[in-house]
Amino acid sequence: MLRIAVTGSRDIKDWIWIRDQMDWLIDNKLKDKKLSEVIFILGDAAGVDKKVETYCVNYGLAFIKLRTLNHIYPAFTDKTVRPDLIKLMYLGRDIQVIEACDWVFGLWDGHSTGTKFTLDEGKKQGKLVIIQQYIKKVDL
Repeated sequence: MLRIAVTGSRDIKDWIWIRDQMDWLIDNKLKDKKLSEVIFILGDAAGVDKKVETYCVNYGLAFIKLRTLNHIYPAFTDKTVRPDLIKLMYLGRDIQVIEACDWVFGLWDGHSTGTKFTLDEGKKQGKLVIIQQYIKKVDL
């Protein structure tokens, strides 16, 4: 079973771009793999995590979602826990995602420090890391 962590910026909400990146991954990097032998590992944040979850559901792909404490225990919120501990809670979840995977597929806007941390952690742990750079479209 090939385990692929998909990580990305919460600010990326462009469904078409995310769908196209997932299609690219499957068509180019997984073309020699059986999709029934691939599982995607996701976090539970808004943005890329939620959109990739939707992609997996729509296309019948296996995935697991690793949740942060504030999604398991609603009492853990930005108002009830010190801000430095909130950040550690998210980084802890990101480390779990990396430890659980073989590859890391990053959809990064070039700014998100959480996504950068996760991609760097993947490299540090010797995982194959593939990064797709998101360029925000500007209407003229």
